[in-house]
Amino acid sequence: MMIIARNKVRNIDTFLKGGQERNDLFATAASSWQTFQDKDDPTSVVLAIEVTDMDKFVSILNAPANAEMSERHTVIRPIIISVPAASR
Repeated sequence: MMIIARNKVRNIDTFLKGGQERNDLFATAASSWQTFQDKDDPTSVVLAIEVTDMDKFVSILNAPANAEMSERHTVIRPIIISVPAASR
């Protein structure tokens, strides 16, 4: 299922450099993603993610053990997840 994740970052360049590390972390729950940056707000990012296991994805996203990586990638919470309206 395709989902959308939105959040702010403190530094877009640092965030973008962490893409492969995030890919590796979520590899068991997501098959691909694409990152977008808000045209008018360089600290706002949107990720279109093909999730293969939503429960596992959310578990990885919220795992305390992964908080350090989020901090290193300059992620600002909350991370807002949107799913297709038909899957509600």
